[in-house]
Amino acid sequence: MRALQGLATLSLALALTACNMGSAGRAAPVQTSNAVISVATATTVNIAGMYSASYVTTINGSPLTTQDYLYIAPNGLVNVYLYQDDGSVSPGRNCYLLASGQQVDAPLQNAILVAGTSPSGVPDYEIKMANGDTFGIIAQADSNKTYPWFIKSAQGAIANFSAGTSLQSVNGYSYAFGGAVLSSPTLTELQAATCP
Repeated sequence: MRALQGLATLSLALALTACNMGSAGRAAPVQTSNAVISVATATTVNIAGMYSASYVTTINGSPLTTQDYLYIAPNGLVNVYLYQDDGSVSPGRNCYLLASGQQVDAPLQNAILVAGTSPSGVPDYEIKMANGDTFGIIAQADSNKTYPWFIKSAQGAIANFSAGTSLQSVNGYSYAFGGAVLSSPTLTELQAATCP
């Protein structure tokens, strides 16, 4: 009798696992308690790491450099962390949210960079977005150890940017990418500082 109960329990567990599998036989992405989604892909990107997504903006007539970050996981998954500052001296909403909607770099949120070829013919890692635009990072760093990037609009116009370029807009979306891997902050630090 116990053997039959054990077999029934195992069969139920296997059935539940099968329900959670995608058509390619991989588990479906699951939102974890932290900000990064775990996704299994066959791609490993050599540009993995934390990058600045900061740019200069004007608030109340004064220039301000944002403290935003773009993280590329080893499998190419992109997460964009935007700093939320309430502007007060006392502790306030000084934390990070994942970019969404029309925010800077929002179209890259939870997208996966895949190996490709840039419009200039060199290897890159790129994201083809739903609106037809392509965001790409050249796979080889330049002499300054930074990764140049580009955006190719759905209409075919190509905009190439060197690392550290300020905010760029294409087809109603804005992008910022620093191009050099940062040693700080770490992904763990950003996840610990996400807004409640």
